[in-house]
Amino acid sequence: MEDVFGEFLLPTYLETGLPRLQSIRAASSWGGGRFRLLKDDSGGRALAAVFVWDTAIDADEFFEAYIKFTAQTSQSERLEDKGDILTWHRPRRSVHLRLERENTLIGIAPDPETLALIAKDFP
Repeated sequence: MEDVFGEFLLPTYLETGLPRLQSIRAASSWGGGRFRLLKDDSGGRALAAVFVWDTAIDADEFFEAYIKFTAQTSQSERLEDKGDILTWHRPRRSVHLRLERENTLIGIAPDPETLALIAKDFP
């Protein structure tokens, strides 16, 4: 499945882990976004979502909010931090967040290998 990850859906998604006002603020200045949801034969799912922001400052604000969102919604065992690239791992779930200028990537996959495939060609 592939579609727009729109201005309405984004704050609604963030509200599952952040206060409403913070979610709205983090999603403001959304310049566009798309997602692709993939499913394999065993039922494993992977998500890739790319967002474009009006400015690099807006992208950074979303990036920081998504870090807090992930801390609230994911019980990660390990965090790889390379500045503008963060990766969380737990059994059967890995999350990747990357910031590059006005663009952000969110990847969610059942394992680190699938997550690496999602992240390899960004932006």
